[in-house]
Amino acid sequence: MSINLPFWNEKETDVQIEYRLQFGHVLSTENDFDQLLKKIRKAFNLKKPLHIFEALDVHSLPLDEQKTTYLLNDTEKWHFIIAKFASNIMTIHAPHFLFFNNKKWIVLSKLLKSSFLVVSEQLDHDLFHYIIFKGGKLYCNAYRNSEGICKSTHAPVNVYFKDELIFHKEDDSQNLNSELVELLSDDMYMIGAPERGVKYLKPMQNNEIKPVMTFHIVFNASG
Repeated sequence: MSINLPFWNEKETDVQIEYRLQFGHVLSTENDFDQLLKKIRKAFNLKKPLHIFEALDVHSLPLDEQKTTYLLNDTEKWHFIIAKFASNIMTIHAPHFLFFNNKKWIVLSKLLKSSFLVVSEQLDHDLFHYIIFKGGKLYCNAYRNSEGICKSTHAPVNVYFKDELIFHKEDDSQNLNSELVELLSDDMYMIGAPERGVKYLKPMQNNEIKPVMTFHIVFNASG
């Protein structure tokens, strides 16, 4: 049974504070940390990191005003959490507002060239949407719910002028192959609060997954 999560504030201009940590993240098949960090800096025009911790330092993460929820940004700093898992994928958790527009992630995908890059957004308690890029281009869209992982299909686009069809476009995205299904099956999202710490959970199953390596990178918010 679906549980509707109230992700957005009343005006739908921002994600509720308590859901910002888990709202969006990225999966990458690039598993060289140094190369990935270098390309993240280039894509987001970030200067040299203020700190690189070879573990997640929760005590340096910002908290909301009520000190009940960890965040990945404040007015001074941006925090990126890059974790490597036994499945040989990397996850990138970053300030939630970076997932409102995919432009920078597309740039990162272009820099990663042949690697897949998946922007994952949690839309509901048991619904995740995936935008999959390869080489800076959209590969396909997919979703995951309690019934499994499926490609999102889009109806053809037809544009008419004075009852005459002047433009037609079919859904030309690629198929969701076995490699991608396996990649999405290994997805995990992050939750965290001071009373329970930070955990990586498998969607739908909600069992905890331990990363084999975690990097916590802190940047100046001004770039």
